[in-house]
Amino acid sequence: MSIGELLPAATNEDLRRRVLWALPTVLAIVGSTDSERSAHLMNVSWVTPVANDPTRLVASIETTSKTAVNLREVPRFTLSLVLTHERELGRLFVKPVLRQELSGDIETVQGRRILRDSLGVAYLFDAIAVSTGHVELLRSLGDHDLWLLEIDHIAADPRLLQRPASEHALDVLGVHHTRMNYGS
Repeated sequence: MSIGELLPAATNEDLRRRVLWALPTVLAIVGSTDSERSAHLMNVSWVTPVANDPTRLVASIETTSKTAVNLREVPRFTLSLVLTHERELGRLFVKPVLRQELSGDIETVQGRRILRDSLGVAYLFDAIAVSTGHVELLRSLGDHDLWLLEIDHIAADPRLLQRPASEHALDVLGVHHTRMNYGS
């Protein structure tokens, strides 16, 4: 079987989207806060590790998003990974204004319980893994900005550590699990 003729990506939207979906792309939830400590969560599908020492990721985040505005104001992030059975999260954190509630010691965003890191940035209570740290804006990519995320702290559900490392990624939510078209 041959892959066929190379076609211009800009004029072949469905083909471009399907090829990008074939890349193993995590669908994570990035947490940010503004100077008033207002929690914000947003789906992010363009994030990848780029260095181990120090541990760094790069992420592409829409320039006009609430998250990008927050990261410019307070350069701290959290990154929550969730399991594939949490597919509904692919649609939950896509709006700039999210419903936040506080009931006693329990804080929620869009009805999902959150915790905060030592500097007040929110992350999902029931994430399978969480990373926190600081960010640096690397450059504008047009409608998205490229951010360097340097990880200061991490945590993981013990279930992630009980299985061979080669198996853990199979359970983490990816873009291909949601049927949404992220990034265009």
